[in-house]
Order: sequence, then C-alpha cells, then structure tokens
Amino acid sequence: MKWMKVLFFLTAILGCQTSAVWAQSILVDTKILRVRQEPKGKLIGRVYEGQQFIVLNEREGWGEIQFEVKQKGWISLDYTKPMMDIGTGVPIKPFCRKLNQEFDRLKWKAIRCNSDDWRAEMQSVQNSPLIYTVIGNKSPTSLLLCSVHSDENTPYQCFRLHKLLKKQPELLNHRVVIAPLVNPDGFLKTKKTRTNIRGIDLNRNLPTRNWRLSALKEWKQRYQSNKRRYPGRTANSEPENQFVVNLIQKFTPDKIISIHAPMNFLDLDYLDGTVRNSSQRTVFKKAKALALHFSKESHYKFRNYRTFTGSLGRYGDEWQIPIYTLELPSADYTKSERYFQGLQRSLFHSFNVNLDNLNTVQIQSPSKKIKIN
Repeated sequence: MKWMKVLFFLTAILGCQTSAVWAQSILVDTKILRVRQEPKGKLIGRVYEGQQFIVLNEREGWGEIQFEVKQKGWISLDYTKPMMDIGTGVPIKPFCRKLNQEFDRLKWKAIRCNSDDWRAEMQSVQNSPLIYTVIGNKSPTSLLLCSVHSDENTPYQCFRLHKLLKKQPELLNHRVVIAPLVNPDGFLKTKKTRTNIRGIDLNRNLPTRNWRLSALKEWKQRYQSNKRRYPGRTANSEPENQFVVNLIQKFTPDKIISIHAPMNFLDLDYLDGTVRNSSQRTVFKKAKALALHFSKESHYKFRNYRTFTGSLGRYGDEWQIPIYTLELPSADYTKSERYFQGLQRSLFHSFNVNLDNLNTVQIQSPSKKIKIN
C-alpha cells in the first residue's frame, strides 16, 4: 500500500518530530476485513469498519496488527486508511489563551492552561489541539479523561489535578496520562454541548465490534433518535475518539478513569461483569475492590451501570481494561473546586494501585498515606 510506505518513510526521516505510534495508526475502511495468520494465509478473525490499529509490521501491502487481546494477525492494507496526516506537532499556545479566557468567564480562577505543560499531535474537527500530558514513568499507567461531554464541568478536575501534581509529583507511585479536554470544540462554544461540533456523541462513537449492526438501531429505539446521543454514521469517525483510542494503544493503561456529570455515582466496567478465566477473575476482584474503596472514601455511590454500543465502557470490555466512570453530583461550574476537594485523595490512591500485580488483592486506605499540601 503506497500510503503506508510513505508513512513509514516520513516517520524515519522526521525522527523525533513525529511519533511512530501516531504515524502508523490505521482505520479499517470497509465493513468487514478478514484477519489472517500470515499474509494471504489462514483466516483467524475479522475486524470491522472504524476499528483502529497500530501497524506492527508491513509486508507487501499487508500489515500486522493486534486485533484481539494477546492475539496478532495480518490484514490487507488496501482496505484501510491512515488515521491522521503526518505533522510536526500542533500549536498549543493560542489554544491555551482561548481556554484561559473561558476559565475566567466560568470563574475558574484556580486553573490555567500553560502551553508548556501539554503535548498535542492531533486536532479536533475545528483544529483545536487535542492535548494530553504524561506524569511519572513507572508502569503501570492510569489514563484520566475529562470533557468527553463538554456541557459537563469536568475539565476543571483534570486541570486542577495536573496543577497539584506539578506541585507535588511525589504523590504518584506510577505513571498517569491526563487528557483534560477530549471535546474542546464543544467546550469553547458559548452554549456548551454534549456532542462534538458535528453533533456526534463521542461516548457512542467508539469502535466497538457490534457498532455497525447496533449503534444506529439502539439510538433510534432506545433514545428515540435523541440528537444528544447521536452515534454518527460510522464508528470512530471523529478525530477526538481516534485521539482517545491512540492514547489507549500507545500507553496501554491498566485502568481508565473517565469523569462525567451529573449522575452522582461511580461505575466499573470490566468484561461487562462476565469473566472467563482465573486471571480475569483476579483482575475483576481487584478492580471491584478498588471501586468499592473509592466509593467509600469519596462518598460516591457504587452502581453497576450498563454499557452502550460505542461507549468507552463497552470498548474497555472488549479490550479487557477496567473502566471507571465517575459521575459528579452536578454539572454546576461553581461547585467544581468543592468536587475536586472531595475526590483528590481517592483519585491519587486509584492511580497508585497496581492492577497488573495479580499477587495482591488488598486495597489499603489512602486517607493517612497521602499528604496533600
């Protein structure tokens, strides 16, 4: 495939300016694509339109991908497209100026966007940088997402947490990746929206396996075609979601925490509660113990909430990643600092629990171990 050869070539000559992980990400561009053991070899699986993968190796128009947990195979690159254009980085400083103006308007005086604190290799629909940062370097990694729905007051939590971590990096034992504004275009609108600027609910657009068969049907039947929950015409069509999937593939987190509002509970999604072997049962036991402890410490009720086609919870189920959805009590911007004060200790403790260590299932109290100045 010519475009793939160009991507590999440009990655090589650009070197440190462009991450190979970003450059070699592809999207499936056909309804169903067969996965083979070797190029033109035995059929071992299928992938679906909108699914996103990193090309591990390329051979005569075929790409090797990890298409299931711990399972690799080869697909024809003729039926894929590049996830994004090659770039040398996205300007952040003008974006931070806009954000700080909006923070002032919302009276969020405790947080600022400093362009030096953030990275960006991708852009939103309206060319806003999709920013993230990495704090710490010790595995495993936790991924924290805010502002998937921009009519919620969640960006404050991520920016405020980042500010505290700059001051007290010793609070972390492991690496944390923070994406504070998944949906920047919706947040920068005067009237903030749940959907992105194209009217698509990002939490119904992620590339889950049954998306093509179920997403629009579920939207019409369950939500009576409610525009706030429109999943889009194809899975993973939105750059904001391609950004989220790339963070997951690049950093392979052992847990993801996504902050929303205003349902006032904590939810855990892991294999939709159905575990298939002893290793998964151990992970589920620890993940649930952590959720229950978080609930007790933060006073957020633990609730076993369902997942949806195209949602982060369903995507995490399919890739065996525990997903914690934290719903703040309200989307009231004036209460953002209060919510942060009630959450910070539990968040730090969650980041410091190693779910990959299957020899330990005990979850210890964070209240006396974490000293926040």
